[in-house]
Amino acid sequence: MATKTKIISRSTDSLALENGTTFQVFGRTAIWDKHCVRRETALRWRTIGDPLCDAAIQELFPDRVYSGADLLQCLESSTGSSHRSEDSTTSSSVQRFWDAIHEHPPMNIRASREQVEVARSFFIDHSVQIMQALLYYSLAGGFASPRIVRTLDKVSYLIPPNITEQEASQNSKDRTFKRLLETFQFVLEVMRCVVPFPEQQGSGYLLPGGDGWKSIIRVRMLHGVARTRVRAHPHYQGSRDSPINQEDMNATLASFCIVPLWSLRQLGLKASRQEEEAFLAVWRHVGFYLGVDPASLDEHFSNTVIADQYLLSATIHLFLDDEELEDQTFMPPTLQLLEAVTDRFANVTLEYNCAMARLLLGPELSTYLGIPSTSWQMGIRLREWLFLQAYPVLFSRSYGRFLRPGWLEKRRYVYAVGMAMTIRRTLGMRRTKYRPVQGEVGQIVWEDESVPPDYATGRLLGRRWKQMLAEMVGVTVSLGIAITGLGCWWMGVL
Repeated sequence: MATKTKIISRSTDSLALENGTTFQVFGRTAIWDKHCVRRETALRWRTIGDPLCDAAIQELFPDRVYSGADLLQCLESSTGSSHRSEDSTTSSSVQRFWDAIHEHPPMNIRASREQVEVARSFFIDHSVQIMQALLYYSLAGGFASPRIVRTLDKVSYLIPPNITEQEASQNSKDRTFKRLLETFQFVLEVMRCVVPFPEQQGSGYLLPGGDGWKSIIRVRMLHGVARTRVRAHPHYQGSRDSPINQEDMNATLASFCIVPLWSLRQLGLKASRQEEEAFLAVWRHVGFYLGVDPASLDEHFSNTVIADQYLLSATIHLFLDDEELEDQTFMPPTLQLLEAVTDRFANVTLEYNCAMARLLLGPELSTYLGIPSTSWQMGIRLREWLFLQAYPVLFSRSYGRFLRPGWLEKRRYVYAVGMAMTIRRTLGMRRTKYRPVQGEVGQIVWEDESVPPDYATGRLLGRRWKQMLAEMVGVTVSLGIAITGLGCWWMGVL
């Protein structure tokens, strides 16, 4: 006898779920088990922020003047050294935070050298699809959670508050687009897609002192500043919940490591088990330094099956909270975010953005977020674009992996360096240090982040791009001719 699927329409519906019950939320179905997030867990997480980081921020900036500051540099200066002090007896909040971020993750959380390399190769090979998943699902969808939106509104992080689609100015769209680019830069730095192209392999860049680690700590401290600002907001007074709390941080981490895997499966490009587990391991490692509770990382991110269960069940509490559903004034910022990236690149229209978002998010969540349906003609064009984007991936899995590893390495260089150079050029020849910005910031701040043009790397990139593309097209055409000829010969024989 088939079990009846429980349709979840609000958070309290999950209270009736028992282990083994099939449930559905926003069109996705799973079986409730011990790895799913129960309502009492979500409520407890909401009261917990990142106390170590928050105390350090308050000690570093007692006057709350931090606009334009390089937060990590301020932290290093305050400790008196960019290296851990082993014999320090100081018990200041800054020193405790400094010591904590210099700890290595426990073995059950740490990513191994092999996992880092597998994850990096996997990310580069599927970078177009993963970056689209992050934009159209993780950011456009996940950042539209009512609970997260209210925090972002109070600090005006992505979308200026209380602004309608008609009122959105070009300046606000540009600011939103810049924030998205900075998020993508963070992802590239975590995956070590940087300029110059790294010659050495290994996980050292994600450990204390490494470039990837520095970016992670800067983002963590930026979250600490955001929490301080939100707590000072008049509308926040009296609330027991912490802004950017453990519920938010766990969900954000999952949106960076699990959502891309969901999207690849949906696009017919499912990764191998080794690739999926390695990708998750790197982000679990990142989560440790971002301030996610290690117990939660161990419980909900130990493997992809468990992480899938976590994210789907967490969606119930993030999007269908009973109190939030009663608020008729809430307007998801999804369309404003999609508008911000419209016409930034060739053929990226608002209709294309809506079609791509609806494809990845699914019709139910898309409708909830106010994303309109698109024409059938756009549906056809979208699938044509998706095939063109997927073909190099499929070609890499066969020709590149088994016949011409040199071609695959060339493609990885082109994609990794190309993405990094595109991001910094679009940011205005800048590599952001994730500074908190409020009002006007002096020119010296942006000069500190500026990067000079790298014409030599640009020429090498262009040359390798042409070589890679020519070889892929040449092999494809030759294979097509060979198959056609073989077919004609076979028909002639018959």
